[in-house]
Amino acid sequence: MAGYIRKFAGFLRRRFKPKPQLAAAVVEVASRLNAGADPESAWVKSLPRNGFSPPKTASSTDIQAAIEPYLTSWEQAALTGLLVAIRFSEAVGAPLSEVLTGCADSLTEAANAARARKLALTAPKASATILGILPLGGIALGSLLGANPLNAIFAGGLGTISAFAGLIALLTGMFWMFRLVAQAEKA
Repeated sequence: MAGYIRKFAGFLRRRFKPKPQLAAAVVEVASRLNAGADPESAWVKSLPRNGFSPPKTASSTDIQAAIEPYLTSWEQAALTGLLVAIRFSEAVGAPLSEVLTGCADSLTEAANAARARKLALTAPKASATILGILPLGGIALGSLLGANPLNAIFAGGLGTISAFAGLIALLTGMFWMFRLVAQAEKA
C-alpha cells in the first residue's frame, strides 16, 4: 500500500510541478550580482531555485544547456536574446546586472503577452468544439423526441445529401477555425 502512495505522490509532484520561470531566474541572478556575488555563483545558485538545471559555469554555452530543455517555443527566442546580451556584456565590459535587469523586463512582458494570447484564444477554441459537437446533439435530441434522424440520414436521397453537405461544411469550418487559432498562437 505504501508503494502505491509513493507512486501517486510522485505522479502528483511531476504533474503539478511549477514550470520554470526564466524571467524570475534572470531577476534573481541580477539581484545576486548587485549584492556582490560573482557571475558563476549567481547562475549556479539562481537557476536551480527557479526550476532549471544548475549550469557548470557562467559561460553562455553552459547557461543555455541548463535552461533550454525547459523552455517553450517563444521562450527559446527569448533565450537567444538573453545569451546575446550576456555575450555583449562580456565583450564590452558592460555591467551584467544592468543588462540582465533589462532582459528580465523584456522576458516578463513577453510572458504576459503569451498568457494574454493564450487566454484570448480560449473562446474560439471552445466555440469550435461546441459547434463541432452540436450536430451530434441534434441527432440525439431528435432520437429522444421520437423522430428517427439516423433513418433519414442513411435512407438515401435528400437526407443523405443534406447530411453529407452538412458534414463537409462542419469539417471545413472546424479546419478553418483551428488553422486561424494555430496562426494566432504562432504570432
